[in-house]
Amino acid sequence: MKAARTLKRISGSVLPADGKKLRSVLASTGDPSVGAGDISAMILRDPGMSIYLLRVMNSAFYTTSGKDIVSMRHLVVLMGMENMARLLKRISVLEDSEGKSAWLLRLLYAKSVLAGDISALVSCMADCSESHEAARLCALGKQFGYMVLWCSAGPGFAAVLDSRNNRIDHSRFRKISGWEPSKLGYQVALQWNLPRLLRLVVAPDQFNLKRLGRRERFLLAASEWINDYLHGGRTGPGTRKQKEKELISRLEDDLGISWSLFSKKIPGVLRGFEERDPELFTVLMGAGIIEMLLL
Repeated sequence: MKAARTLKRISGSVLPADGKKLRSVLASTGDPSVGAGDISAMILRDPGMSIYLLRVMNSAFYTTSGKDIVSMRHLVVLMGMENMARLLKRISVLEDSEGKSAWLLRLLYAKSVLAGDISALVSCMADCSESHEAARLCALGKQFGYMVLWCSAGPGFAAVLDSRNNRIDHSRFRKISGWEPSKLGYQVALQWNLPRLLRLVVAPDQFNLKRLGRRERFLLAASEWINDYLHGGRTGPGTRKQKEKELISRLEDDLGISWSLFSKKIPGVLRGFEERDPELFTVLMGAGIIEMLLL
């Protein structure tokens, strides 16, 4: 069965890291002037490294309390610089030679990193700054179901792309994998020992949403809103103005954030993103996402 074969191939695989970011993190682990907060901030800007370390640290070998670790800074402190560097050396590196498939994975990485930057703004504006790292994890989670197909499809990963609008075609995704993206992401997240919070964001329909606490409800709503915002509104029928009106309503009613204030801060977020991740910024420019957000 195709779905079972896909899951089996992915279960023992690892998402690749950006080579430059991986080398930068490894170099920094040997610098005594660089603290856990600096290292964790660097790791959170690479989905490959972030997912791998969360996977390892939430395994039965490391976790004895039974509580998920969702803070990268806490993870770095618990693991220690030497152990972390040793683990990160095992990750494969995303090579540009892999062509369109590598470009598509970078596009998904770029979306998740930018979503993380926007989540920091949303958390701050909603007076939930203590959820900053959790919000970044949730922002990453909305792309996770798409990303993991890379581990199974490899060079064939680009076949899921609808090149007319640089979006993944769900019918192609199902044909290649045998799964819906969210259901595949959920199953992989379970196998990879990823935190419950990330599983919640990947596949909310697998949870009893009525039993969520206030913080979880906020993080889920924020991650879903940011994901839709990065796509210009929910897909489906409707004009751009209709979709924008819905986005504004959800931001103000569901998250309690003024659209007027938020929209004024977005150019600054994008400038910061470009300064920290110029290559990913270029990818999003090529996909038309940066231009859309500045309209």
